[in-house]
Amino acid sequence: MSMRFLNFLVTAAILGGSFSTVQAKSLQKMTTPELIEVVREHSRVSKRLAAIDELVARRAGNTSSALANRCQEDPNEDVCARIVSGLAEMNHPEARAQLLVILRQVAAPDAQRNQALAELLISDKNLLREAMPSILMNYRSLPPAVGDPIIRALIPLSQEELVDIAIVITKDQDAARAHRIAALSVVEHFSPPRQWEAWIGMLSDPDSRVRAHCAEKLGQAGWPASKVNAALLRILRTDVEGNVRAAATRSLAFYANEALLPHLHNALENERHPVAWRAALDLLLPLADRSSVNSMVMMLERDRARRIKPEVLEIIIRKLAHIGDASIVPNVYAIEQNHQGTSFSEVCRRATAGLQSEDVEREMALARLKKDPEIPIQMWDTDEPDHSFPALQFRLAPNGRIQAAD
Repeated sequence: MSMRFLNFLVTAAILGGSFSTVQAKSLQKMTTPELIEVVREHSRVSKRLAAIDELVARRAGNTSSALANRCQEDPNEDVCARIVSGLAEMNHPEARAQLLVILRQVAAPDAQRNQALAELLISDKNLLREAMPSILMNYRSLPPAVGDPIIRALIPLSQEELVDIAIVITKDQDAARAHRIAALSVVEHFSPPRQWEAWIGMLSDPDSRVRAHCAEKLGQAGWPASKVNAALLRILRTDVEGNVRAAATRSLAFYANEALLPHLHNALENERHPVAWRAALDLLLPLADRSSVNSMVMMLERDRARRIKPEVLEIIIRKLAHIGDASIVPNVYAIEQNHQGTSFSEVCRRATAGLQSEDVEREMALARLKKDPEIPIQMWDTDEPDHSFPALQFRLAPNGRIQAAD
């Protein structure tokens, strides 16, 4: 027998003796610790998945912690997905507790954290309710894909007592947009007393549809007028989208006062968005006084008048006649000349007759001139104190975490 062959036999014997008995066994014959070792160490994903399935089939609840820890450690997301579904299938208190652990794991895949959340919403709402305050305490650290469903979970969990946290999130300019949008849904679902703060907070959203929605929602009686009025005026002056400016203008009808007139005059003269321009006119009509005459007369100029529908010009003419500034007669006469033979010219003539008449004759002339319906407004006395509201129960601390208000 050659020396080389002897060396081969010795080597083979050594290797054979050291071969892991765990690797040689079938999964069904392995002990629970051995299966855990396969989940942790085996190089093949299929083998790790099969070991998880075997542990689930055994209802090995005492392995839940080891499985949950593997969820954030395994490089293959399928492993974590199988662990989450397996823990849910075990239907054991310890397994559900580990689903909560996975939900909190920063390193676990987003999809599996959401899967754990969905399972808990089905199997153990009470466990999730107890955890929600501490989870939301550091909402800024949640990835948007995870934070969104977690925040929205307040609705199916019926946790109205935490709605003030959602208000704080909507106001947090440094929060992920997905978090703020989800929080707005929560606020609108529960309708807490200070929900107006959420709408004001979301007026900075990059989506004009969200800004328009929030501006429209602020158009209600009962909110603190000074705060809401200031926010809506800012949108009217600065928002780049006409649909948002239009929504803000319509909502300002609930905070009407003469201080609005300069803003409405400016919008009437300079607004280029047709819907926003018409909203400004509609709000101006019930508030207009002699200070509004110049702005309204500018609409009668030839170039401007060509861009305005005749029926809208008629409304402007009738309003000017009812304000009663006779100095505009030449302007009305000039525009009448451009519309000879139309119903509009007849409106101009009646308006001129009313403006040039006095006392009883003027009243009779105005009676023959239709008075257009105007949008309802709610006058706001700026000297009246704002409505009071209970303080928020939570606040954003300087470190970016939620804490109970003082």
